[in-house]
Order: sequence, then C-alpha cells, then structure tokens
Amino acid sequence: MLEKLADKNFLDPEIAWAGNCHTCQQLISLAAENCPYCGIKIEMDDIFVSSVNHVLLTQAISSANAIRTYDGGVYIFLAVSVMRFLIDVMSYTFPLWFAIATSIVWLAPLFLIGKWYQRHGKWDSDDAEYLFVQKELERSFLLWLVLHLFNGILIWISQQRPIT
Repeated sequence: MLEKLADKNFLDPEIAWAGNCHTCQQLISLAAENCPYCGIKIEMDDIFVSSVNHVLLTQAISSANAIRTYDGGVYIFLAVSVMRFLIDVMSYTFPLWFAIATSIVWLAPLFLIGKWYQRHGKWDSDDAEYLFVQKELERSFLLWLVLHLFNGILIWISQQRPIT
C-alpha cells in the first residue's frame, strides 16, 4: 500500500519542459526556435542543461507541495490517538494489535517524505523555492515523527494496566 502512494506520478509529476535562454536568462519553452524575449536563435546544446535543472527542481517542488498536504492529517491522527487512549484506559477494550493497526496507516506521510528525500532531497541548489519546500518537508517530517512517538507512548501507557 505504501509503495502505491510513492508511485512515479506522485513523486515525479509531469512538468512542461522549459529552460533559460543562454543570453537573457528568461525561461522559455524547449520547443521555441528563437527566444521570445531577446530574439536569439536557441541552440539545444545551450539550453538543455538549464532545462533539465528546471524540470527536476519543478518536479521536486511540486511533489513536496503535494506531500505537505498530508500535514492536515496530523490533527486527525492526534484526535484518534487520544480518543483510542481514553477509551482504552477507561474501559480496557482495545488489544495491542488494534492500537498498532490503527497507527500503521499514519506512517504514510513519513514514508513519502523519506522517499522524497531519497529522490529529490540531495540536490545542491540555491533555488529559493526548492530550499523552502525542503525545510518545510523537514518540519513536516519532525511533526509526524513527534506525533508517532506521542502515539507510541499512549499505546505503551494503555498497555501497562494491571492484570485482574
């Protein structure tokens, strides 16, 4: 199931190919024969490297933004964890396997963030937007990790009841 979440379309969305003109540095379509800004004839050898960089960074940013949409689920996971804990402590109803089973699905954001860093997080770029989403994903990872640790503590506490 987690592998399905990390499929190619989610981590590598389709991006229109474009690159910077080697003369005026404006972003132009790879299909253009002449730069619409400065009029110079575009040579594919000159624009190819910048085009590849543009596509890779845009894919990384788009993918990171899609992954960050899971951050709203933190509140749902927190509510489910606390409610499960309170019900379990008050009435001793949930076995350990149930607590773990209801927590596993919430590992998906951590898995996706890890896959993003594996695929896109190692690049040395000074692109401000790329650096921003990289920091935001780091924050998101820590948020989910802390919440999983909190959930683990709640599960551990709920399992420490005396045997009657």
